Amino acid sequence: MKLNVWKIVFLTGLILSLSSINKAVTVRSESVDIVAQFQDIARLAKLNPVQVEKLVDLDNKKIENSQLRVILPSYIPSEFRVDKVEVVNTDLEANYKIIYRNLNNFCFYLQNNISGKKAGQHYFLLETAKSRSGVETIYINSSVIGNAYLDIYNYGNISTNPSISLVSLQNIGFKFESPCSKNDQAITTSKAVKILESLQYLNP
Repeated sequence: MKLNVWKIVFLTGLILSLSSINKAVTVRSESVDIVAQFQDIARLAKLNPVQVEKLVDLDNKKIENSQLRVILPSYIPSEFRVDKVEVVNTDLEANYKIIYRNLNNFCFYLQNNISGKKAGQHYFLLETAKSRSGVETIYINSSVIGNAYLDIYNYGNISTNPSISLVSLQNIGFKFESPCSKNDQAITTSKAVKILESLQYLNP
């Protein structure tokens, strides 16, 4: 009788152990799937694991009534590499900026931010205040940033480089600019359009 009792105890313990292992494997499998998903979009955006980890921590950050979604391009021209990734993650501000550059100093960046009730307002006012003379407008088809268009500024001055600027009417905090500074060169309009139309959420 004692032998049967010990057998029952042993088998019960074995079943419970196998159940725990199965649960652990299931959780691990789900975790691997999520990481793999991030790695896929990260590879397309040419980000390294450390940069991705910072962006994952920032994704879905909430400040007051605003929520930040990390948006990344799934198309980057082959000659461009990530030059710098800047991330701000505090109780008052959530912000990331990714700068891409090639060997010939052609440069562009993407940025998204929230900082409370006034998020994006200053940027919107600056954009709408710009003179429309000498500006070419191209509308962007994006399910991620909504209604948006590119302003291409050709200044007609050999000492001033052309520039490309995104205006998003629905996601005001999201920015795309080229060049990154007055010392850089702007990318072509066709490349800018292709980059913006490839935008995806880091975590859909």
